[in-house]
Amino acid sequence: MTKSRFTELLSIKLANEISTDENQEFLRMVNENEDYRREYEIMNEYYNQKEKPDKNSAALFQQIKNRIGH
Repeated sequence: MTKSRFTELLSIKLANEISTDENQEFLRMVNENEDYRREYEIMNEYYNQKEKPDKNSAALFQQIKNRIGH
């Protein structure tokens, strides 16, 4: 499983558009990879904030991806 697949699944999970099969694949990836788990926790926390500090979340998400080397 590749980093790009994780990023794809993370995006649709955070958008609440993930299918049951995709969610199972995503959870497997998170459980097997500590870096993926941490990334998911950080992004999930950000997306679940009541007040979002940055209205341009797509740009912020891209910056985070760039920092982690994706």
